[in-house]
Amino acid sequence: MSNLQDENGTRAKLILDASPNIVIVSDGVNLIDANQAFFDFFDYDSLESFLKKYSCICDLFLQKDGKDYLEKVDSHGVVWTDRVLENKWHSHLKALIKDTNGVECIFEVSGKSLKDPNSDKLEVVMVFNDITHIEMQAQMMADMEMPILDISHDIFMIPIIGILDSVKSQKLMENTLENIQEKESKVVVVDISAITTIDSAVAAHLIKITKATKLMGCDSIVSGVSPAIAQTIVNLGIDIETMETTANLKSALTAAFKICNFELSQID
Repeated sequence: MSNLQDENGTRAKLILDASPNIVIVSDGVNLIDANQAFFDFFDYDSLESFLKKYSCICDLFLQKDGKDYLEKVDSHGVVWTDRVLENKWHSHLKALIKDTNGVECIFEVSGKSLKDPNSDKLEVVMVFNDITHIEMQAQMMADMEMPILDISHDIFMIPIIGILDSVKSQKLMENTLENIQEKESKVVVVDISAITTIDSAVAAHLIKITKATKLMGCDSIVSGVSPAIAQTIVNLGIDIETMETTANLKSALTAAFKICNFELSQID
């Protein structure tokens, strides 16, 4: 019977080592086992050599402002493995880790509990799927869909193309505030004429952007509010008294020029 167990264990190990994904076994604090992809990524020749410096892969988790990456223990005291296991809605939980060359890589993390019949200790199997390339492409697309256009020294415009979701809304906030700080702009025009739908979260985020720009001494105008979007905002009961809006870009630019004391005149 023991020979059969050894044979099955060897086969399972070979299968895991053939996987391009990092697979580890952990108790949430300490690393118990890992496949070959793990050792290749961190450039260690054995589990023992890794454990001389770290206790678990979670010791190497990195954080970045504005990004919800996994932490060893989050601000609510939840251990990272518990957060993954409790991910009932199957949202994409991500971890940021540097490889042996210092390159930051993004992993999508999933897991499952593993009960050892010979022990009362609960262990977990965690799979790290490298999605760095996908995330980079998504970032490039987001940047392409959110160009910053200088209208004048004091005015810039950001036309939103495609779907405005919560992720893109956060990127819009970052781009807007960074540009205001860099160029000391007085007015920003956010054109949403190419947006067909909007939800309460995105509408609330637009309001936050207008308040944040005001704190930095810059006025903001949301242009291109279609009848459908206007009706949605009203139906949602969202208070937009603090947000200046226009139906089209022409009206928005006219208002922006007025704020900056610019006067346009026709050349005969």
